[in-house]
Amino acid sequence: MKTIRTFYILPLFLISALVNAGGESRWFPTEHLYPIYLADPYELDFHMQLRSYDKLTIPETGALRFDLKASAPMLIYEKRDSDNPRHGWQFVFLGGLRGLFDYDNSQDNVAWEGLLGLQAVFRYHKNFAWHFGTKHYSSHVGDEYIESTGRNRIEYTREEWRAGLAWQLNEQTIFYSDIAHAFSMRNKVVQDYDRAQVGLQYEKPGVFMDGKVGWFSALDISAYEEDDWDRNTTFQIGFDFRRSDRRWRFGFEYYDGRSQYGEFFQDRDQYVSLGFWIDL
Repeated sequence: MKTIRTFYILPLFLISALVNAGGESRWFPTEHLYPIYLADPYELDFHMQLRSYDKLTIPETGALRFDLKASAPMLIYEKRDSDNPRHGWQFVFLGGLRGLFDYDNSQDNVAWEGLLGLQAVFRYHKNFAWHFGTKHYSSHVGDEYIESTGRNRIEYTREEWRAGLAWQLNEQTIFYSDIAHAFSMRNKVVQDYDRAQVGLQYEKPGVFMDGKVGWFSALDISAYEEDDWDRNTTFQIGFDFRRSDRRWRFGFEYYDGRSQYGEFFQDRDQYVSLGFWIDL
């Protein structure tokens, strides 16, 4: 599996050093300057989802599957404006694993994926934040699925440059947009370079249970050049509970689009799920 090389990190440090030489520095901060994409299937969070699939395009898989993801955006370093602590920049490490398990076939592992990344985050306006960095996806077919079907790996691996903008429309509503270009792909026969993504999310904290529980809704739409720009749509709605610097969410998700695991990206999925998320 390819790793992100050292020289990919250098532009992030250089950009960061040029922005705001003054301010207050902190290692391993806890507050994110850039919002978390609630409905993005590839966002770095912890989740457990029980999914019921309407489309069974992946051969020899059942309609009931369990998706588990253990990942997090780790804040490494930040520098905040001394006069306005809401302004500043951060350096973030992204890392995690996710896996898909088939309940109808003895909970066999269908696929798993490794995620890695680095990004620099900037916020110097009360309504706008942006990020720039790299992201690495390495997708694999589960050993049990290989044994039962003989399916070979297509070696889907993608390393990309990624840039995004988040617009705080009001206190509760955020619109975001990302673009990405792959600079390294393992299988150039079936893979292609570009992708795009937009989203809209609404959060209303502290509505229920004496201000302890709120609710949220989120929409994420993405498209990949390697799919001829077919649309992938994710919608979430549910409740959230905030404690310290963590947000716990419980709710429902609807998805219609390409398989979220790169090894099966040529297959289309449609499901509804009951899910539990922790935004770290």
